[in-house]
Amino acid sequence: MTRVHLRATLLVIGSAAVFSAQVPPQPAFEVASVKRNLSGEGRSEQRLLPGGRYVATNIPLRMLIMRAYRLLEFRLSGEPAWINTERYNIVGLAPGATNSDEITPRLQSLLAERFKLAAHTEKKEVPVFWLVLANKDGRLGPKLHKSTADCPLLAPPPACTMRLTSSSLVTGGSPVIAFVNVLSQLTQRIVIDRTGLAGPFEADLRWTPDGPPTAAPTPPGGIETPYGSDSNGAPLITALQEQLGLKLESHKSLVDLLVIDRIEHPTEN
Repeated sequence: MTRVHLRATLLVIGSAAVFSAQVPPQPAFEVASVKRNLSGEGRSEQRLLPGGRYVATNIPLRMLIMRAYRLLEFRLSGEPAWINTERYNIVGLAPGATNSDEITPRLQSLLAERFKLAAHTEKKEVPVFWLVLANKDGRLGPKLHKSTADCPLLAPPPACTMRLTSSSLVTGGSPVIAFVNVLSQLTQRIVIDRTGLAGPFEADLRWTPDGPPTAAPTPPGGIETPYGSDSNGAPLITALQEQLGLKLESHKSLVDLLVIDRIEHPTEN
């Protein structure tokens, strides 16, 4: 090898070493506990307690993955059926963590380490709904109001709880992303927020479900409640516009899908 080629090789190796040194490791919980929840209850809860203690109780594994990667319900692909039914109790210690943004990468690390999750992203054009304001003047519906509650993504109940049945949605203070997630589940289609609304909102939405009564999906971080018969006689899309002043518009859009390549049952502790 000539001296010029040798110098070039050393420069490449040196540059790679510097690049590797500059990539910080993914944050992880100092200590984490993972246990299967076999209670059979429908209610699930996530909270970030003082001191950086993250607690998830009876959380479905699918919801945990969505929480870790901030996904809407239908942006997950390739998952085995068991992740939709198995629920877990998770406790993780992250000293100094004060908000959900600091928990997100730690949940990704936990999923990789304890569940052996490996995944990749793909872009795909799919039918979606845009959630937009129904009134051109920006006026909200009579059942949607700005909330004074302080409701971060991991806020504890009761003020920030979303209660959902097959025919009603009631919240004392939830961000728009929470409405988007629930509408994605109810319509079986990705919903994209185009409202421009910020801050938590109070809402009381009632509608007539299509078909026979079914179990309501659990809102992320919310409370699952049994089927309810309260209804104003209007279907969901009509009730959404009349009561909340919001509208769903059909579009096609390129979205990022998280495709699961591998996931295993965890070793509990």
